[in-house]
Amino acid sequence: MFLKSRTRALNTSALLSTDLSFRAMARFTHRTDYNNLGSEDVDLDFEQYNDEGAADPDDPRDPTNPTPRGLPGAVDGDLVPLEVDMCLSMNTETHRTKQYPNDTLVVRRGTAVFIKVPLNRPIRAQDQFELQFRIGQNPNDLRGTQIAISFSGLNASGPWKASATEQQGALMVQVTPSVDAVVGLYRVLVGVATRTGLNIYKNLRQHMYLLFNAFHPSDEAFLGAEPDGYVMNTDGTIFTGSINSIHRMRWEYGQFDKDILKACIYIMDQSRLPISHRGDAVKVIRMASAMLNSQDDEGVVVGNWGKDFTPHTSPLSWTGSVKILQTYLSTRRPVSYGQCWVFAGVMNTFLRCLGLGARVVSNFQSAHDNDGDLKMTVIVDANTGRTHESTRDSIWNFHCWNEVFLRRSDIPPEYNGWQVVDCTPQETSDGYYRCGPASVKAIKIGKVCYPFDGRFVFAEVNSDFLTYMRDKYGNLTLSNIDKALVGLLLLTENAQGQTINITLDYKHDEYSPQGKLANENALATAESFGCRREHRDVPPSPEAVLITIHQKEGYFRGLPVKVAVEILNQSDVTVQAQVLVLVETVFYTNISSDLVDQRSETVQLQPQQPHQIPLVVVPEVYMKSLLREQNLKVVVSVRLPRGTMERTETVVVLRDLELKLQVFPEAPVEGKSSKAIVSFLNTLNVPLRLPEVIVEGPGLLQSTWSKIYDDVAPGQALRAEVDFKALSPGSKRLSARMLTQNGYVASGSLVVMVTSAWASPDLDYPPFRYSPFGGLFPHSGGGD
Repeated sequence: MFLKSRTRALNTSALLSTDLSFRAMARFTHRTDYNNLGSEDVDLDFEQYNDEGAADPDDPRDPTNPTPRGLPGAVDGDLVPLEVDMCLSMNTETHRTKQYPNDTLVVRRGTAVFIKVPLNRPIRAQDQFELQFRIGQNPNDLRGTQIAISFSGLNASGPWKASATEQQGALMVQVTPSVDAVVGLYRVLVGVATRTGLNIYKNLRQHMYLLFNAFHPSDEAFLGAEPDGYVMNTDGTIFTGSINSIHRMRWEYGQFDKDILKACIYIMDQSRLPISHRGDAVKVIRMASAMLNSQDDEGVVVGNWGKDFTPHTSPLSWTGSVKILQTYLSTRRPVSYGQCWVFAGVMNTFLRCLGLGARVVSNFQSAHDNDGDLKMTVIVDANTGRTHESTRDSIWNFHCWNEVFLRRSDIPPEYNGWQVVDCTPQETSDGYYRCGPASVKAIKIGKVCYPFDGRFVFAEVNSDFLTYMRDKYGNLTLSNIDKALVGLLLLTENAQGQTINITLDYKHDEYSPQGKLANENALATAESFGCRREHRDVPPSPEAVLITIHQKEGYFRGLPVKVAVEILNQSDVTVQAQVLVLVETVFYTNISSDLVDQRSETVQLQPQQPHQIPLVVVPEVYMKSLLREQNLKVVVSVRLPRGTMERTETVVVLRDLELKLQVFPEAPVEGKSSKAIVSFLNTLNVPLRLPEVIVEGPGLLQSTWSKIYDDVAPGQALRAEVDFKALSPGSKRLSARMLTQNGYVASGSLVVMVTSAWASPDLDYPPFRYSPFGGLFPHSGGGD
């Protein structure tokens, strides 16, 4: 192996004391640096070898001897580094980064990194050399993008804490990146002082990814008492559906999968966030909330809340983040399409991959207010009971965002902890479609004055719901104000995989006197910071009726939907009323699409007596209009003699049909051939048109697997076989989804326990490898 070097013309005796000022002048101090991936040192372009690795004919060294002789400025007897060993196995164990598949070392801020540098001779007290960590195209000491650890003998000095010892002919260096260091891909170089300057050994260059450290108490990302699964778990549950029918969607985050870390660095590069700012978690998170959608900056995912997704991928087709991020990295173009759970799933992958503690939160009955106040206005046609097309606000059945755990320096310390960040493109913030980070603790008490976007998040969980009736002349009459319809339930999954209700993290208990008072105080506080509230009341009607729509748990797509409508006359006299019942398809954003069924009847409502109306909607009727992304909404309106109207609605969420998953053998061995079988028996009375099966499994499959099959007739079965080799031992999850051309959806998942290769009965003993400190220790995965 031949060595390459570049000589920097400096006086040797003053080298280490003056090198900082030299670099400050020479490193393009006025040029903003955005590019991390693909960047190499612009001042290290001196090549002494051809591209094929053959010796340069002008090189004075002996090509048969890898030890350099006659390097520029070097003489016999000078100190020469022979290798830079990043001690991959040891460091990944210490930094809890073994799951990253890269051959490149991945470490976390604030924790010591061990590097071994074999030398041509023992170190002398007068030897002077450097270990440099560079990031970006224009590394600069003053901006924290070039870190030089200087050594005089074994005495170290520099911006990062360091120490060195000499063992068995090698320099053993321990370097601790500062807890505010820039996050990204570093180049690691070694340089030795000669009589004419500092020789930088370019061909010994190594690389190192540096992440935020949620496990270090001095890092702003420190999780504290929160469990480490918020960083380490590679899959989880995203809650969807409606307040009456909550569904658990499995999502594969896959933050340790191939190229995911590289994709996260590429996203930061594309955002043009200066590299020197990438040690600030708030800036990185705010950047990501804009870059994870493509609305205004060619970001990762294209949002689509319409009906047509051809020729691209429907939001329901995704089972995880891996394929999305890998595609964005390989094509350099936004990936189509996503909706809120897709944006939140990909954001969770990005945050966890960079070492931040994060989770996905689902807000049921989530307000989306276009006016920036606390009033959701819905206009209803008084004749049909349907929402009028002039309505601009909407209450989404659910909406997903992320929380990231931070200790922030830009807000008072009492508001540290979980912070809301939302990359679904809803409204602009500082010119970009993004939201957050916003403190959850501040939102709860109405302190919406702190950065960022607290007012918008506060409105999502606290808005009032105002219903206006529009007559045939266009006149509007305020008919109802509901102050407890929004933000009914907020769910997330904890690090142990358990469902937790975090509604009381965002607002006080609305059903207790103390909670009502505290919420009123929070609303008043928010109002003092510019949020507009509704202070009017609507007097009760003397003919008031109470409408209830009863539905059962577990409606499956393709089966009959049965609900019961109950109308209670709360007055003391008989009331003749006209009842309108509508069934329509609806997106999860509560935007109506097509009318499926409607009926009208005149009924006599006896005083204080409930009136029952059974409703059955058969699949032959609703499947004609139902898209894979839609559910059914039942709207009941009661028109009373005095011209008033009472109205209520509910969303019927249609659950996915169930896939069966199996793996053979039941406990696969890492690196050994295994097989997954996905099967489905069609018990419906209609064929499944061109079903597509999609399978994803971080740590099991290297990429997302998919295949389109022929039609499956009633009574027939579909069977998909997927070959795989588990990439690492431990608990993994395999997820599958089936989508058909005629709107049917099925899904399933399976936990797979992978056995370590050296623990397999095929091996009589565990393999060993050399420790960088000498001796042997068991192989723990990866290679140096």
